[in-house]
Formats: sequence, structure tokens, C-alpha cells
Amino acid sequence: MLWNIAWLAERLEGQYSLFIYWVIGLAAGTLIGWQTVRNWKIKVDRHRKTISVPGTWSTLIFILLVFVVRYYFVYHYESHPENSSRFFLADSLVSGIFTGIFIGRSLELYQKYRKG
Repeated sequence: MLWNIAWLAERLEGQYSLFIYWVIGLAAGTLIGWQTVRNWKIKVDRHRKTISVPGTWSTLIFILLVFVVRYYFVYHYESHPENSSRFFLADSLVSGIFTGIFIGRSLELYQKYRKG
């Protein structure tokens, strides 16, 4: 989230639509993240203050997808700097979605821990 905010701060310069797209992506991503872990059966160990989540490939695939998409955008920014502003809105939306997914997953896991 801090990287996203730093990225937005560098590019905002009067383009407040970037922030709006990021917030929309953040909200959508939070909902997606919450939905992905909503039905997980977790085990809470209050004594050790830990939770055990089921093994899944989704986290690995998601993290790899984040790197691939970030590489795609950075490649376009570096190879075609004259067209980079065209990619800012899409990058802002996608970054918000990715950040939101992590937030949504974390919030749902925290809620399950509290109910534990």
C-alpha cells in the first residue's frame, strides 16, 4: 500500500483521476480479497496467537501475477515514455485492485482470528 501511495504521489500532479481510479480499484480488490478467504476453514491457536490457513496455490499465483503486471507497466513506462500517461489510469486501477485484494484477505483473516 505504501508503494502505491508513493507511486500515486509521484504521478498525481493535478491528475486526481488517478487517485479516484485507485480508490475504486482498492474497493473492488478488498471485496475480491474478502470473497477469496470467506469460506476458508482456519484454525486459531489463541495461546500461541497464530492461525493456520489451508494450503492453496492462489497466493503464489497472485504474487507472480502482481510481478508480471508490474513488469508490464514499468516496461512500457521505460520503453515508451512519450505514451506513459496513457497507462497511468490502468496502472492506478490495477494497483488499487492488487492492494485491495491483500487488504481484503488480511481483514477477513483478522476477523476470523478475532471470532476464533
